[in-house]
Amino acid sequence: MKLLIITQRVDEKDTNLANHVRWLTVLSGMVEEVTVIAQSVGEHHLPSNVKIYSLGKERGFSRPRQLIQLFRFLSRNVPRVDAILVLMVPLYVLLTVPFARVFHKKMYLWFAHKRVSWTLKLSEKCVTKFFSSSRASFRFPSKKARFVGQAIETDFFILDPAIQRLPGKVITVGRITPAKNIHLMIEVVAALKERGSVVQLEIVGTPVLKSDVAYEKVLRTQVLELGLRNQVLFRGGKNPSEVRRLYQEASVFLNVSSTGSLDKAVLEAMACGCPVVVANEAFKPILPAEAFVPSFDIEALASTIDAQLQNPMDGQALRAEVVAHHELRHTLQSMIHEMQ
Repeated sequence: MKLLIITQRVDEKDTNLANHVRWLTVLSGMVEEVTVIAQSVGEHHLPSNVKIYSLGKERGFSRPRQLIQLFRFLSRNVPRVDAILVLMVPLYVLLTVPFARVFHKKMYLWFAHKRVSWTLKLSEKCVTKFFSSSRASFRFPSKKARFVGQAIETDFFILDPAIQRLPGKVITVGRITPAKNIHLMIEVVAALKERGSVVQLEIVGTPVLKSDVAYEKVLRTQVLELGLRNQVLFRGGKNPSEVRRLYQEASVFLNVSSTGSLDKAVLEAMACGCPVVVANEAFKPILPAEAFVPSFDIEALASTIDAQLQNPMDGQALRAEVVAHHELRHTLQSMIHEMQ
């Protein structure tokens, strides 16, 4: 199979989308050839049967110029591939469908988010199948949906018994954005401090949009106002190896996201055997009761973290859940099978 993938970014050092490079590496061993059209391209070391085309965002190309680039690359590559896979951006499906129809190519979309946009609804008419990590991560009712797991690199994110967990160290990893409810996490740290349980929350990630930058400023002000300068640390973006080490050292991974989907970072932490405390509804079916808080209640979250610090859950069991249902190769093999 010759596969065309359309995505936002290819960069192994990107703090949000570095996993796409790993996807491409693994897919290259499953198909004859992988061609990638990405909005921007950074550092990567991919096999010889992976060819990358950039729309030029990293070089400052305007959106009209990027669109011209997209159409040029599509006209060159769609005729010679067997299938087209779009990652996360339904708009790319709509822009690509004329080429897919003219050359009689099947098109697929990977989408993992509870948001149901008009572009997602329109893409229903264009794709052969949708792929997503779970029902919670795909809220648009469609007979075309296939749920294949979250594609976690369980051979990279591992439980290392030689690394000791640091007492009181709580981390959260991901883009700094209002949907992650980081302000609630900061309130939880304040509540724990009041009850005499001193923890240190490390926020790992960066803002992307202007609204995210504004949100980060609000968070930093909140930390100062609550007197938590030494208890809440902004660590910025980290590369995958650094993030793995943080998962392996932390006593608790905290997620109170309102995305309603299976946040990848939670599953990565679980693969590293890190105890998790989660208020994200998507995780209720896969977590033990002691890890899930069914609301954004500050005191309930604080009590659950306290309990995990005193009596942490079984890290091997957490890892086993990820390996069984969300392992990268299994997910990608399932997608390839559906496309053949």
